[in-house]
Amino acid sequence: MSDKLLIYRDTQEKKDFWDFPPDNIFEGTENLKLPTGDYTIKGFEKQFVIERKRNTGELSNNITEERFERELIRLEEFQWPFMVFDFDYKDIVNFPLGSGIPQWLHGKLKIKAAFFQSVIARYQIAFKTKIIFAGRNNGEKVARELFKMVAKYGKPTQ
Repeated sequence: MSDKLLIYRDTQEKKDFWDFPPDNIFEGTENLKLPTGDYTIKGFEKQFVIERKRNTGELSNNITEERFERELIRLEEFQWPFMVFDFDYKDIVNFPLGSGIPQWLHGKLKIKAAFFQSVIARYQIAFKTKIIFAGRNNGEKVARELFKMVAKYGKPTQ
């Protein structure tokens, strides 16, 4: 890696977003309207993307929407599509505990842990997007490593 990496963050990523300030590897983070995903690297916009999910509550909302499946289909166009979860697999197993969904709504939820697990398994079988359970608040660290690996092994398209 000879040049520093400029990270693009989708303009719709507004809550608890990841930031990559300038340092010896990163040039910084800029907001840009991304057609698919939440994060990419300048020069790799058509090859690499990260779709981020903050918690199981956000993901449970997404998996019930048709647009999320369309997003997964769009991710297929990338050489390196990733979905990085800022939580552990055990959070899926224990859903809705720790989901960010108010406890008074738990009894009204139609999604149960077993269904959630089956949906994740289907995504892993049906799509090439790599799913990474980064652990609570570790997604940004995982993304940093992914950015460095793509820059090291990939070739920018500009």
